[in-house]
Amino acid sequence: MALSSDRNTLQRRGESLSLGVATDTICYAGGIAVLNASGYVQPGTAAAGLIALGRFRYHADNSNGDNGAIEVEIERDVFEYLNSSAGDAITEENIGQMCYVVDDETVALTSNGGTRSIAGRIFDVDANGVWVDFRIADAPKKIYLCLNLADLKGADANAYYISTPVAGRITDIAVTLEAALAGADGSVTASIGGVAVTNGVVALVEAASAAGLVFDAQPTANNALAARGVIKLLVGGANTAIVAGVATIEITL
Repeated sequence: MALSSDRNTLQRRGESLSLGVATDTICYAGGIAVLNASGYVQPGTAAAGLIALGRFRYHADNSNGDNGAIEVEIERDVFEYLNSSAGDAITEENIGQMCYVVDDETVALTSNGGTRSIAGRIFDVDANGVWVDFRIADAPKKIYLCLNLADLKGADANAYYISTPVAGRITDIAVTLEAALAGADGSVTASIGGVAVTNGVVALVEAASAAGLVFDAQPTANNALAARGVIKLLVGGANTAIVAGVATIEITL
């Protein structure tokens, strides 16, 4: 029922909350706290479908208890955790993007193919790690661009171009084959303004190729696009068949 008079609405600052701990679980003070599918909190882990809440304020041992046998307090703010390495390392260039839970003290740049849950938004990065804002854990918005690749024969070295209507970052490039490759492997390499996208090479494996098979890559740097920015996809490798495919490019806003 809609209001017909003033309402005394209760207020909380939203800086902390107490929730039941999952069964057979130990929560370590300072660790990343996540909510599982059953509605109980547990330490962060590399798994899909978890909701990151913040950090555990204190140690809580429910290793011998049922779901919800004890509660633990969780703080919601900006906290620093360890950075991942190699292709999942977070840099200052990634400030403002979402990061993902690896374990209860580590975050990564990517979801690792949808196998990690969002931790929060990257607030800052320094030599000690990544500052994560757990107050902003909304899912990033994405758009998808599709581009027909008429000829994936390596020797032809065809280049294909597509522009994006919005600013964002390339976070996934998938190539779906319309037939099997022949002779050798192929590749599709992404670049923006003549600069190769880091981890932007889609490797097309001849031995595993077939109609409808999807190969993909998850770019991690040099992947920023301005509105109306142009993406170039260059065919390479030694595949000898004129095979068509479709590229699907994921842009995260």
